[in-house]
Amino acid sequence: MEIKHAKITDSLLRVKNLLGEGPVWSSKEHCLYWTDIEEKLIFRLDPQTKHFSSFELPCKVGCIAFREAGGMVLAVEDGFAFWDGQSTNVDSIHKIIPAQSPCMMNDGKVDPFGRFWAGSKGPKGKANLWYLDGSKKVHKVLSGLGIANGLDWEIKSFYFTDSADRCIYRFDYDLESGKIANKSIFFESEIGVPDGLCLDSKGNIWTALWDGWQVLQLSPDGQIMQQVSLPVQRPTSLCLGGEGLKTLFITSASTELTQAELAGQPLAGDLFALEVEIPGRPANYFLG
Repeated sequence: MEIKHAKITDSLLRVKNLLGEGPVWSSKEHCLYWTDIEEKLIFRLDPQTKHFSSFELPCKVGCIAFREAGGMVLAVEDGFAFWDGQSTNVDSIHKIIPAQSPCMMNDGKVDPFGRFWAGSKGPKGKANLWYLDGSKKVHKVLSGLGIANGLDWEIKSFYFTDSADRCIYRFDYDLESGKIANKSIFFESEIGVPDGLCLDSKGNIWTALWDGWQVLQLSPDGQIMQQVSLPVQRPTSLCLGGEGLKTLFITSASTELTQAELAGQPLAGDLFALEVEIPGRPANYFLG
């Protein structure tokens, strides 16, 4: 397969996040939402009007997703919570990580059945992956992880990243039960560390490579289709949105970079965008 190459040289928005993460596109609002985990912020951007706003919350937010009932469901430091989309408070639903734990909640997404999946990060072997169902019950799906990261679904397959392993895994997935089985390595990176992940409408996989200066588009059989180079070392996550769901939005991080490294990449932590040929899919809504 011939690999396509693209290059992004400037950012869409100079936001300088410490740890920008979890972008999700609202087809209802025609807006992009994402988080800065370290700064306890959620951002909202209308790419057409350039209207930009931020919301400071009382806790770190690993990821966000839309609720059918309105507002958002969040994976916060110690578990799951709801947010109305406007206030500076969250309503805790489940605290599943003890106060003294070295772990905290990280990336997540809503599956096609309306369940909110989110995992934690911490010392290798101590993290887990759970989902919150429509009746607000929590189910543990995987344990013994390192850094639970990007995830998405395609018909009968579940893709899941453990950044501690530098791997994207694929599982068989049952839509109605939410059960997964038959773990296999889908993609193992030698360039950077796979972080956030999303699928397009044809089942191709986009992944951001932390410390890799790029994002990749992978075919359903794990072959590299496209490499997109970035002017920043730490792209973190991505999603497809915008007009016709053909804009790839990419978040990035500036955390833990030295002054010399920051001087060499002044756009670190910014939001980036790339127009692509294959559109994405509308975000799933949590049904609880």
